[in-house]
Formats: sequence, structure tokens, C-alpha cells
Amino acid sequence: MAIKAHFNTIPIPIEKIRIFNKLIDDYYGFKEKLKEIISFEPNLEGIVESSKIKNQNFNQRCLLKEVLEQNYKSLASPIEVLKNIETLKKEGLAIVTAHQPNLLLGPFYTISKAVSIIALSQKLNNLNIGFHYSPIFVIGSEDHDKDEILNVTISSKKYNFNTDYEGPLGAMENSNQLKELVDFILFELGDTVNTLDLKTAIKEAYNRNSLAEATQYLLTSIFGKYGLIVLDLNLPCVKNAVYPIFQKELESNWVQNVTKKKVEWLSANYYVQAPPQDCNLFDISDGKRIKIRRDSMDDISIYDKNPERLSPNVMLRPIMQQFVLPSVAYIGGAAEVAYWLQLKDLFKAAEIPFPLILLRDIFNVLDKKNYEKWKKLGLNETDLYQKRIFLDNEFVKKNSFVDSYTEAQKKNFQERITEIKSKIIETDKTLENSLNVFEHDIDKAFLRIQKKWLQAEKRKKQFELDQIHNIKDLFFKDEVMLERIESYFSYHKTYGTELLDEMIKQSDVFNYNLKLIVAD
Repeated sequence: MAIKAHFNTIPIPIEKIRIFNKLIDDYYGFKEKLKEIISFEPNLEGIVESSKIKNQNFNQRCLLKEVLEQNYKSLASPIEVLKNIETLKKEGLAIVTAHQPNLLLGPFYTISKAVSIIALSQKLNNLNIGFHYSPIFVIGSEDHDKDEILNVTISSKKYNFNTDYEGPLGAMENSNQLKELVDFILFELGDTVNTLDLKTAIKEAYNRNSLAEATQYLLTSIFGKYGLIVLDLNLPCVKNAVYPIFQKELESNWVQNVTKKKVEWLSANYYVQAPPQDCNLFDISDGKRIKIRRDSMDDISIYDKNPERLSPNVMLRPIMQQFVLPSVAYIGGAAEVAYWLQLKDLFKAAEIPFPLILLRDIFNVLDKKNYEKWKKLGLNETDLYQKRIFLDNEFVKKNSFVDSYTEAQKKNFQERITEIKSKIIETDKTLENSLNVFEHDIDKAFLRIQKKWLQAEKRKKQFELDQIHNIKDLFFKDEVMLERIESYFSYHKTYGTELLDEMIKQSDVFNYNLKLIVAD
């Protein structure tokens, strides 16, 4: 029988740890100058206004119905999903996120994205503000970055799948070799009360035809009871509908020309996350996805009859997505927020309402035993997110006399030097420069002594520092947050679906903070 887990979630204001760039900080700080690139402020009032505009201007309900039917024609779904599908076919709105079809869903933050859109949809529906919202997870099935997609890390062990396939990875067949790798991962995952149903779902997922279908099945198995809809938009009906927009890009530097002013503004004030390319489309043919280059374009009329061959890059993918879906808000990571904020003018040119952009939740999980050990070391939650070298130095300084003693002695010495200098200069002013050099050398000597003393104190406190490092390694690897490396399944085998319930309960994309989940 499973032991019920208990959780205590601690919010940590992001501004206290400075993990994001100035653009993200200013965006959530409602800086006036950002009105240049946004349509709505990232709050409840913004989402209500976005909902009104999208509801008045969304005219692709028939196309959406076709997309929903094609995606779910061979997938049995929970009643909560079916209800949301039926609502969307008629009048519903959506909260959307997107991610590539990573092997076994990839890093933990893929789950955080799904949690974020589910929680916000629930919150808005409970407020009864006049619209019904469904969470939609779009599979970035046209991506072909094998190094990023075809691997997963579970319990610090990385598993890779190697293939010669060069096309859109969502369409990649779930080959026998891939299934063998999945079976091996499942064996190593082990059998616990929490993994039995999960392993069955994973195995069934990779018995489906493609990587995109496996991703859809797995996300539905985990989040279906919350009504999550999972869509692959790489469909002929979608490409046909959005082709007039793609055609503009084929015929001219449409994206570059339209976004030029916003890109220049961002470059002058912040930075440009994803500079528009000469042509922002790929060609899918002969099992490959190849970037279209304007200087080597052949007859572009071939796409008039075969629009399904066109594949958007990061600049045009949001346009296609918002064209098809009644989305009022897009939730993504910091990099996604940054490149979406380049696109306001592009949406205006395409006559598609620009959505509210929100930063996804960031969750970290720490067991209660290690949390209590961390607190006993005199450290707080914010310290968990400091760089190791900084944390080590601060801990040693806090628990020794290195800073206070050397600074006090340095001050006393400087006072004596000043007194001696004044006496010597009274006798001979030409010695002032020599005395200044001497004083500078004394300052450097104190710094060297202070640094050596700090290193000695570190050696003396190595046991405590090892404890700090071991706990910090539960959060970071090479200064990269583990939510960007470790799989959600690393935690599911211990905490089960109760962890998901806690994440959804604590999710709040309007509050600019991290969530530390202390699990008992």
C-alpha cells in the first residue's frame, strides 16, 4: 500500500535570485516602455481583455473542429477531454503551451508547462468571467533537432536514441530499436506502487505509429483527467488554411520587413532572442526538413499545390498556432516569452489577435530530510539557487571571522598609515607617491591574506560544504537547474500523481516566483 505523500510548497520571488534577464524582469514589473511590444499586461485583467478580442475575431471554428477530429480519431480519451473538445468545437477559448515530442516527454519542465495551462484554465473557469477555457498542449512535431529531442535523463542517467532519420521528428516511426530502448528504460525505472500504471502507459504509447502519437498518448495518460487536449498541427488542412501567410514569406522578406522596427527596438533596449531569417520556412520532402534559402529558391509555385511541404520556423510557428486555435494566452519558458515578444507587428500584419504571453511555472522538489538539513546549516530557500562558489564563500564568511576580523584590522592599519603618512609628508612632500604605492601594496596584501584565510576556513568546514554541495546537486548540475535536465519520472516513482495534484494546486503564472516543493 502506498504511503500518502505530504507537501509544503514555498514560493520564492524570482527577483531575489536573478535567474532571468532584464527583459523578463521588466515584463513582469509592468515597465511602461514595454507597451511598445505587448498587447496586454501579464495579469488577470490582461487575460480578460485578450479573451474578449479573441472571441470577437476568431473565425476558424470549422478548421479547429477538423483538427480536433483528426487528432482524436484513434485515441480513446477521458470524459474531461471529450467535454473540452466539444466545447471548443462550438465556442470555447484556450490556454496554450507547446513543446517538442521529446523522448519520454524530456525534462521536468515539459510537465510544468502542462501544469501551468491546466491550472490557469481551472482558475479562469472557476471565476466564471463569461468564457470557457480549455488547456491545449501543442506538439512541436515539425522540429528536427535530434540532439535535443531524442534523449531523456532519469535519476541522473542519460538515455539517447540514435537514428539516421532527418525529417520532422514527430512523424518519425516508433521503430523496434526505439521500443527496445524504451523497454530498457522501463526496466531500469524499477517497479514501485507509483510506476506500475505509468510503465503500462509508456509501453502502450510507444506501440503507436509515431513519436508525436506516443507523446500525445503519454500526455493524455498523465493529464487526461484534468481535461488536457494534445494536438499535432502538422496536418494538410492546417497548411492549406495558413498557406496565404506562408506565401507572403515565400514571395518577399515578409517577416524581416514587418518585424524590423520591433527587432531594432529590442536590440537597442534588451536583446533579440531569435533574429528573423532571410526565409522563415522549411521544406519537407524526401524524408527531410530543409531550410529554404531565398538565394537558391526554385519555382515556388510547387507549394501552391503542396502547401503541406512548408514548415514554419520559430517566427512563423506562433502565427500558424494562433491562426488555428482560439488561444487567448500562450505560456512558455523565458526564451519563448522573449521571442514571442518580438512578434506583435507580425500578428497585426497577419490580422490575427496577439495573445497574452505568460511565463510558465518553475517547480523544484526537495525531500523534507534534506530541506531540514539545509536549514540547520543556517541557509535559506533563496540560497538553494545561488552559484556554488558564491554560496561557499558566503557560508564560510558567515560562520567565521574572516571578513569581520580582516576588515577591522585593515581599517585600524589604514588609520595608522594615514597618521604616519601625514607626519612623513610634513617632513618631505616628495615621499608622498612612494607612500601611496606602499599603501596600495598593503591593501593588496590584506586581500591576499583574506583570500588565503578564506581557503583555510573552507578546508576546515569541508564537511559542512560537502553537505551543501550534495543538497545543491539535487537542484543543479553544472549550474543548470535540474528541471531542465531530469525527467518528471525521476520524481513520479517516489511521489506518484499526488505530486501533480500539488503542482496544479500551487501553480500561479501571474505570480513571478519559483515554487519549492518540500516533500515528506
